[in-house]
This record gives sequence, structure tokens and C-alpha cells, in this order.
Amino acid sequence: AGTGSLFSLPSCFVGNASTVVTFTAWNLIIDKFDLLPPSLTTLSLTTSKFVDDSGAPLTALPWTSLFNALPHISALLIISSGLTGPLPETLPSTMTTLNLNSNLLSGTIPGTLFSNLSSTVSTIDFSAASNGLSGSIPTNLLNFYFPNLSKFLLTLNSNSLNGSLPRGLLTPVAATLQDVTLTIGSNQFTGSIPSNLLLESSASSVLRTCTVNLDSNEQLVGV
Repeated sequence: AGTGSLFSLPSCFVGNASTVVTFTAWNLIIDKFDLLPPSLTTLSLTTSKFVDDSGAPLTALPWTSLFNALPHISALLIISSGLTGPLPETLPSTMTTLNLNSNLLSGTIPGTLFSNLSSTVSTIDFSAASNGLSGSIPTNLLNFYFPNLSKFLLTLNSNSLNGSLPRGLLTPVAATLQDVTLTIGSNQFTGSIPSNLLLESSASSVLRTCTVNLDSNEQLVGV
């Protein structure tokens, strides 16, 4: 959809078989999301604003309500849209991609973020760069049953993350994980880079490609 102000969703979206919908610079009433096509798998919102029924800005999303309105969503992109508040505690079981770059999100990264994902997922791509997130990266972020996970992308650069780096972050999925990109530069991590940042020494790994970016963590020893 093109640029505009949306106070009711276009009739062309309601009840049709669209699987991908893109809004740029729209105002979206949060309680109208249930009018989106039930087959929707990808929703992309760039420089869009969420509003209530009166048109007043609603920056902190009720994540559970949003996810309940999108039962088949696999990719959600909300970029440069002024979102505030915390990350969702968990993602829907169908979601493999969440991009929340360039917002105003705060709080910590829940260790339960991926806990509800389907055990059949092969890719997890989570990005929340250029926000105000703090705290550390939970060591149990992938400590769930993902027997088919082969690709993992975690992008958290340009936040206020701090504390020590996690140890053995990928160990629970080492048996299947082949491609990893970990981008956590421009934060406030302290201490040294552990030799077991990604995998415990005892883990049997099938990693094929691995990219880790730790640039501009000035208090981190070894960058």
C-alpha cells in the first residue's frame, strides 16, 4: 500500500488471499488489524504510526493482541515507526522473522522470546538494531527444542546492551545450526570475549558459516 492515512483498512485487503502487505507512512488503527487477510504471512510497516480510534499516537504496542490478529504471520517488519516500550515476551509459533530496527524500544531481551516458536522452524531472524535496549543477551535464548534450525541471525547493534557476553549461546542448537550471523556492535558490553561465546567446547557442531560483529564496544577486551 502506498503513502496515506489509514483509519480503516482498504476493502481490497479484507477477506482476500493476500499473503504479503506493505505499508509506508500510514497511520494504522491498532484494533483494525483483525481486518487484515487471515492468510497474511508477511506484514511490513516502514515509517508508519499506530494510532487509537481517535487518531492519537499509540507507540507501545499490545503485542499479544497484535499477534492474535495475525495467526499465520511468519515475518513482521516494523521499522522507523517510533515504537516505544519493551519487546514482546514471546513470538508467535509461526514467526521466523521479526525486524524492529530504528525505533525507540527499551527494556531487556526476554529469555523467553523464542520459547513459543514451532519446533519445525529452520530459520530465526531477529533484528532490533538502533533502539534503546539494555541488559545482557540471555544465555538461554535458544535453549528450546529446535531440531531443524539451520540458520540464525541476531542483529542488536547500536543499543545500550551491557554486562558480560553470553557463553555457549548456540550450544543447544549446535547439532543442526549451519549459518550464523551475530551483530552486536556499538553497545556497552564489558569484560573479555569468551572463547566459548558461541559454543561450549564439548558441543559437536556442523557450523558452515559464522559472522560475528563486536565493533565499537569500547570496554570489551579483545575487540
